Amino acid sequence: MSGSNATDGTNAKNVLAKKATEKVKEFISTAQAKREQMERTATGNNNSSGKHSLAYKCVRLRDLVRAVRNAKTHAEERSIVAKESAAIRDAFADARLSGPFRHRNVAKLLFMHMLGYPTHFGQMECVQLTAMPDFANKRLGYLGLMVLMDERSEVTMLTTNSVKSDLLSKNVYVIGLGLCALGNICTSEMARDVNEEVRRLMVSKSSYVRKKAALCAIRVVKKVPELAESFLEPCERLLNDRHHGVLLAAVTLAYRLCEGPSDVFEDTEDVRKADVIDGEFDEDAADRAIVRLRKKVGSLCKVLKSLNSQQTKKKSGSSNNGNNQQNEHDVGGHSDPFLQVHILKLLKVLGRGDS
Repeated sequence: MSGSNATDGTNAKNVLAKKATEKVKEFISTAQAKREQMERTATGNNNSSGKHSLAYKCVRLRDLVRAVRNAKTHAEERSIVAKESAAIRDAFADARLSGPFRHRNVAKLLFMHMLGYPTHFGQMECVQLTAMPDFANKRLGYLGLMVLMDERSEVTMLTTNSVKSDLLSKNVYVIGLGLCALGNICTSEMARDVNEEVRRLMVSKSSYVRKKAALCAIRVVKKVPELAESFLEPCERLLNDRHHGVLLAAVTLAYRLCEGPSDVFEDTEDVRKADVIDGEFDEDAADRAIVRLRKKVGSLCKVLKSLNSQQTKKKSGSSNNGNNQQNEHDVGGHSDPFLQVHILKLLKVLGRGDS
C-alpha cells in the first residue's frame, strides 16, 4: 500500500514539473513575440529597404562580442567596430530606434570603450538613461557615466538633478548608484550641491547606504576642502558602527579629514592631474578634527584588539561557529587586514604631537 502511495506521489510530481516546464516555455515564447513586435514597430517595418535594418542597427551585445572575438586581424576588428559605431550613431539620431534600444547601444559602447575605441558620442545617452525610472536602465546609465565620462566632461553637470532625485529615492540600491557616481565623477560644483544629502545619508538606517555615503563624502571633502568640518559629526557616529564596511569607510574619511589632500587611495598621475580642487586645505580645520576625533581612540583600539584576538583564536584552533560572520572579512587567515591597516594609519595621525 505504501509503495503505491509513493508511486502516485512521484507521478504527481512529474505531472507538476511537466506543467511548470510548459508554462516557462510559453512565457519565453510570449516574451520573444512581444520583443519581435517591438522591434518591428521601432524600425517602422522598413527592413525591406535595408536603410533602417534592425539587424544592422541594433545588433545584440553578445553578437558584437562574438564578431570581435572571431576577427582574425586587427584591421578586421577595427572594421567591425567602425561599422557598429556608425550604426549606433544613426540609431541615436533616429527617434524610433533611440528609445527602445538605448540600453543595448550603451552596453555596446561600454564594450568598445574597453577595447580602446572612442565612445564620447554616447555620453548624452548615458545621461538620459540615468533619468529613467526602471532600475536596469538607470544602473547601465550610471555605469556609462563612470566609465565614459570624468569631471572634465561638459555633460557631467547635466546629471546633477538626476543624481539628487535618486538620492531621495526609497530604494537603497538606487541611492547607492547615485552615491557611487558622485564618488567617481563629482565636480566641485556638484559637491556643493549634494553635500547636505550626503551628510543625511551617512546616518541612514541601511548599512549599505551609510558605507556608500561615507565613501562619497571622501570625494566631496577632496573637491571642496572647506566642507570638511561639516562631515565631522556624522563621521564620529560612523566610527562607532559595528559593520565592517561602514567602519572601514568611516576610518578612511576620518583620515582624510585629519590629514588633508594626501594620497589616501594611491591615485595615478593622470587621475591627480584631472582633479580640480575648489579652495585650499585648511590646516586649522584639520587640527580641530584631530582634537575632536581623539575621543575615538579608545573605541578604535578596542576594534583593533578584537580583530587581533579573533586572529589568535583561529591560529590556536579555538574558533567557533559564532565567528562565521567575521570570516567573510578574512584574508589569508588575517581578520580584516584592510580595516586594521587603515585604523593604524588613523591612529598615527591622531597621536601626532600628543605625548
